[in-house]
Amino acid sequence: MKRGLAAVIVWLTLPVAAAAAEQGAPALADFARHAEFGLSKLSPDGALLAATVPRGDETHVAVIRLSDMNVVGRLRAPEHEHAAELWWVSNERIVIAIGSSDGPLEQPQLTGELVAADADGSKRRYLYGYRGESGLGVRSGSVDAGWGEMLQPLVDQPDRAWIQVTRWVNYARGDLLSYAHKLDVTTGRRDKGVRAPLLGQSGFLVDDAGNLQFAVAADPDTLADRTYRYDRDEHRWQEIGTAAEGRSLIPLQVRSDDGMAFIKSRDGTDRYCLSQMDPDSGKLTPMSCNDEVDVDRVFFSADRRVPLGVRYEPGQSVVDWVEPEHPDARLLRALARSFPGQAVAPMSWSRDGSRLVFGVYSDRNPGEVYLYDRKARKASFVYAMRSWIDPDQMGERRPIVYKARDGAEIHGYLTLPPHAKAKALPLVVNPHGGPFGVRDGWGWTPDAQMLASRGYAVLQVNFRGSGGYGHAHHEAARERWGTMMIDDITDGVRHVVESGIVDGSRICIYGGSYGGYASLMSAVREPELYKCVIGYVGVYDLPDLKRESDIGVRSLGRTFMGKYIGDDRAELERQSPINHLDRLRAPVLIVHGELDTRAPYGQAKALRAAMEARNLPYEWLTKSNEGHGFWNEDNRLELYQRMLSFLDRNIGAARPPEEASR
Repeated sequence: MKRGLAAVIVWLTLPVAAAAAEQGAPALADFARHAEFGLSKLSPDGALLAATVPRGDETHVAVIRLSDMNVVGRLRAPEHEHAAELWWVSNERIVIAIGSSDGPLEQPQLTGELVAADADGSKRRYLYGYRGESGLGVRSGSVDAGWGEMLQPLVDQPDRAWIQVTRWVNYARGDLLSYAHKLDVTTGRRDKGVRAPLLGQSGFLVDDAGNLQFAVAADPDTLADRTYRYDRDEHRWQEIGTAAEGRSLIPLQVRSDDGMAFIKSRDGTDRYCLSQMDPDSGKLTPMSCNDEVDVDRVFFSADRRVPLGVRYEPGQSVVDWVEPEHPDARLLRALARSFPGQAVAPMSWSRDGSRLVFGVYSDRNPGEVYLYDRKARKASFVYAMRSWIDPDQMGERRPIVYKARDGAEIHGYLTLPPHAKAKALPLVVNPHGGPFGVRDGWGWTPDAQMLASRGYAVLQVNFRGSGGYGHAHHEAARERWGTMMIDDITDGVRHVVESGIVDGSRICIYGGSYGGYASLMSAVREPELYKCVIGYVGVYDLPDLKRESDIGVRSLGRTFMGKYIGDDRAELERQSPINHLDRLRAPVLIVHGELDTRAPYGQAKALRAAMEARNLPYEWLTKSNEGHGFWNEDNRLELYQRMLSFLDRNIGAARPPEEASR
């Protein structure tokens, strides 16, 4: 294993579990474990590196002085608390967003609280949130029943930062309203703030000099993005674009000296491009577009003034370098050449660009972090996100493209067992959750690699409704959960069967959330195709989902469900797989967290009752301390063991029990 800065902060890490077996597949526990490290960010002067480090039921922050690699700060979280995000607001001070697992749920949840401390761990201050001193054991600043998020530090005022606060304005109706405030990061005091232009949870953008410039909000009636520019002289918002009229503008960065704004835009086009907006005329000039997919991420220069390149992911990750000769772009391109076959992305620059923290990942590599020192002209390994994963033991994640039955082009990924011949393999179809706006990508994922390590090919399809493939692809699947989306998945299965890679007589389907819905719906619509079904925190009854899910707590959530799931009761019943179990031929493994509020636990219980009423075969796995997905590593390991046993009995080659559970 590589050694680097990880060795410096090993005092905060958990003992490493059993490493992958020297012979054969990695241990199942290796896939169930969470990442060993989280975020890494450089101080503005590049002298210090702050990293979040999970440690059991807590996540701490370690601060390392790069000149001698000594730990100079240990920001230890209280029990059940987590440093979920961090920002340097000066060379000495850090702001941290808090997550908590203090309660019945295993998985940490963001709390909307902000805490600050100096890099050495001193001068801690609770800046914003609902608990204050009693909750986190730090001095109270502002206690408020709202949700706080960092926007941007003020470069020339190291004790000040912009934050966003969202509050209920009518709890009964589920109405929210956001404000942008300037906050003192030493005292917690904040100004009166600027109110968002619309009800709902808006997003604000501040320029590099600390001036409020833009807000983006979802229209409460249509959900379409509406973009506004802030007139500081008149203290009012001016609308400059709305997605309902084909002009969707997502501002990314604004230069304060010339007012040039860089925008992720869909202006009369189907896909998001990168454009620049003239500050006077508002005219958009395209800088980068892709014929297949939307903008994924824009890489900016160290000073945030110049967009260097745009990342897209039609299959593998590709970058369109819009300013290829900029010194920062030349550096990133050189680093990318040093890691062939992998993706390289900047994570954190020092303000003068002399130091860079960057990430490297691929379909087989879960992610590594490096530090580049421009003066020394040297890149140093910092840490691996999952040091126990050997990329050579992982499977290829092969991009695929095929035509759906109506002629639409659909993208997806086929993960193959490592070192196995790609012919007549048993297949697990793994539809993603969401379903709208979510997509599967090229990087390493634990579920797919776990299944591939046990000899299964894994198909993941970005069916219509998935994000990243343009507006038409996203909107085509509205109210078609059980029709068009399922057809796209089925057509993908038939595509890989016809290729000869997959054995068409050995196919099961497994998914979580919407993926659980899609798994059961696929099996009732194509009863001869699937030999087993795994529904993980799934949805099986659409009218019940609309009544009981926490999506409906907010007014925007209710609008979303009406627009994207539908309001026609008869059609919702028709598209609910629980009502078509007479067509089911495959056994089902039902997996659910009993505290799930997104796809409520009642969905699993109703499916179990319906299966029992029809004397259909099923298996059952629930956890009383889990919500919308299993977080506890022991629970995740048990899930993998049960999944593999279930799959092996239905489509796989039987393995000895000790190997199946290893």
